[in-house]
Amino acid sequence: SLPINAQGKIEQATLRGTFSNPESGLDWRVLTADEEHWAGEIEVSEKLWVLDGHFPGNAIVPGVAQISWVAEAAKNAFDVDGFSGNLEAVKFRSPIVPGNLIRLTLRIDRKAHKVHFEMTNGDRSCSLGRLLLTPDG
Repeated sequence: SLPINAQGKIEQATLRGTFSNPESGLDWRVLTADEEHWAGEIEVSEKLWVLDGHFPGNAIVPGVAQISWVAEAAKNAFDVDGFSGNLEAVKFRSPIVPGNLIRLTLRIDRKAHKVHFEMTNGDRSCSLGRLLLTPDG
């Protein structure tokens, strides 16, 4: 589990430090890619470090890890690095568990400074929302 502060919250700096480790990156198989759209897929391994302790005997990928995956994929797909740390309309609809074949689709809206995303497992939506970029992102 991640450390929390006196208010019971996880600080942004802690999250950035946790997920900035290049060893935590995933090797997405790219399905489509252009200037505004990207799609990739990966099979979720039971050996992913983000599953440690979440939850023993019934592992699920934490939402914060999913957001980290989206940010990393968007950075690589669209050559952006200026994430504001803010999110819009994020929904975690269905758990992602080991063995799932996850498809991540991204669409960048450079004028609005947003990256729209959705993770699916087959026809089931697992998570979706928007990451906000900094104006120079």
